[in-house]
Amino acid sequence: DGISIEGDAKHVNIIVNGWHMQQSNTVDTPMTGELAQVTENIPLMSESESKGYRRVVARINYMAHYSCDLSSASNVLTQSMAQPRAGYEVRVKLVIRYIRRLPIRVNYMRFQDGNSGNLEIFVDSDWAGDVVTRRSTSGGVLRRYNHLLCHWRKTQATIALSSGEAEVNAAVKGVSAVIGVYEILKEITSNDLTHVQVFTDSSASKGTVMRH
Repeated sequence: DGISIEGDAKHVNIIVNGWHMQQSNTVDTPMTGELAQVTENIPLMSESESKGYRRVVARINYMAHYSCDLSSASNVLTQSMAQPRAGYEVRVKLVIRYIRRLPIRVNYMRFQDGNSGNLEIFVDSDWAGDVVTRRSTSGGVLRRYNHLLCHWRKTQATIALSSGEAEVNAAVKGVSAVIGVYEILKEITSNDLTHVQVFTDSSASKGTVMRH
């Protein structure tokens, strides 16, 4: 009655066993705002430590493609791969404690009637969430019916001068993500799509988008 997409559990086992955290306590979130902050006044990891750090971060980044709950943590970890610093292991250990709580993730898509349906984009952003660079972060998910089609969490390329600008940037990212999916669905479905809907909690970005 549907399709299940499940990530390979071997990645969880490799990470947990490789960091010897089989008996560690579990947590409810893979990342915190405090740990996500960049700290530049601490020394770099040694070469051997950097290799181990990059190895586990790359695996977590792979898992985030099918686990949207790891998207934010993966984004934070990958930003430090070029120059990992002493103490960044705490970030990795928090993620490992989280995936120990939820080692198996299944994206279940139940078969649904009809060829047409709205494409729904839910977008949000923080404003100057990175206290060092003052850059904001965009996040969003794309759904059709109850199906999660894709998700993202990305640091914005420019420095937003207001929360409204940060929210508009997030909305633009969401609309650009839907264009490719929209064109694919037009090719494979017999009926035209009804609407593309963008959902945001920012009245400033909504007004700006409506005007333009």
